[in-house]
Amino acid sequence: MHPELWHLPAESHPVLEGPLHPARTGWVSNRAEADSVSPGELAQLRRVFFKRALNLNRILRDPAPLLTGSSLGRRLLTRTMLLTLGKLSRAGLAGRIRLVEKTPKNSLRVPFMDRLFPDAKFLHIVREPRQNIDSLLAGWRSSDRIGPLRLPRFQRAGYPIAGGLSLKDYRGRWWRFALVPGWRSLAGGTLADVALKQWYECNRIAADDLRLIPAERVLTIRFEDFLADPEGAFGEILTWAELGEPGPALAFCRRLPRVNTAGPMARDRTTGLRFPEEVDRALAGFPEASSLARRLGYELDGPA
Repeated sequence: MHPELWHLPAESHPVLEGPLHPARTGWVSNRAEADSVSPGELAQLRRVFFKRALNLNRILRDPAPLLTGSSLGRRLLTRTMLLTLGKLSRAGLAGRIRLVEKTPKNSLRVPFMDRLFPDAKFLHIVREPRQNIDSLLAGWRSSDRIGPLRLPRFQRAGYPIAGGLSLKDYRGRWWRFALVPGWRSLAGGTLADVALKQWYECNRIAADDLRLIPAERVLTIRFEDFLADPEGAFGEILTWAELGEPGPALAFCRRLPRVNTAGPMARDRTTGLRFPEEVDRALAGFPEASSLARRLGYELDGPA
């Protein structure tokens, strides 16, 4: 939404997983080190990001109406409009652009992204662990209904390897979201174990890697703080990122549109979680989670 920022039409899986697809390394994980690709491949990736980037602010006074809603129909409309208007926004484009790139798997790729974009700033968004794990669980179980058919959500960037784990409560073949190091150790477990492992490894690895980036290029924002004061958090981000006047972006953050939700699943009245017992059961068997939670500024003592 910020007029100075360009972005891809969606997350960057089709771009980065050309050279970084985990099938090329025997399905180890989405982890990428600084030397994971050749200099020639890095240059090609930069060209592709530049070629596919768009900026709707060059076409529309306020792009916000295109970017809200999570129904299947709304998502298809948004993608179509992004691709169509995005091409128009590139007319006459020359020189350098400021790119914003948001793909959760990049939490496992900080050294690689630092080499790909040596002047990049890293915005690390953290979230209360139980809420984060619960959200992942909901994503694993969500689907779209098309007439009598149900199609799994969040599968386009997944991998057909989950069936080999023989999970107790998941019979699908598609692994969803980040493929974290050590994922094969989850064999015979539950989806909550998978979601916990994803939360833990993504945050642990990102926090470790970001300590090696110059401090002025890193900002950590708590999801809950943004919800409580979106305008204040947004202002902090603008100052840190050295961005100018926000234009329609400020009004957009005030409205806090609900995006990419996993459907109307019932929530526990006390905790606000959809799967509180499963989340607590997984955490009880994973004591390492408490120390990482404290490192990120949260406490996990006691049940949800």
